Amino acid sequence: MGTVIQGNASEGAVLQGLTAAGISVLVPFGEGLPFDLACVVPDGRILRVQVKTGRLRKGCVEFNASSTDHGRGQRHYRGRADVIAVHVPALARVFIVPVHECPSSKGYLRVDATRNNQQRRVRLAERYALEVWVDSLRSCTVAS
Repeated sequence: MGTVIQGNASEGAVLQGLTAAGISVLVPFGEGLPFDLACVVPDGRILRVQVKTGRLRKGCVEFNASSTDHGRGQRHYRGRADVIAVHVPALARVFIVPVHECPSSKGYLRVDATRNNQQRRVRLAERYALEVWVDSLRSCTVAS
């Protein structure tokens, strides 16, 4: 599968996941924006969503946390998107990672437990699951 087709499939999966969770989604017109979708969260804010396809590697979901501009090189999404939505076809799941928590090039979310049970500086995938993210948005709205 080509990268454009794979990217479109991931965008569709994220769109479906968000709408199924009751989150309204906006689809930008045209090309050239540093995000793929926007969503209206329960408190009324609009968040810019960059969609990435994740791959399972060594017990982790691996995803690109930057874009490649063939004139400028790698560019991080800080200030250009609010969250990265990672669709993992092998798991049929979507994970939402705030851009400010992403490293500058590749991101990793741990699916399997570490062999030495290390917990520090480990991003557990379940913490970033779409369902967990949506629940946290709703609980913030209720608390306000």
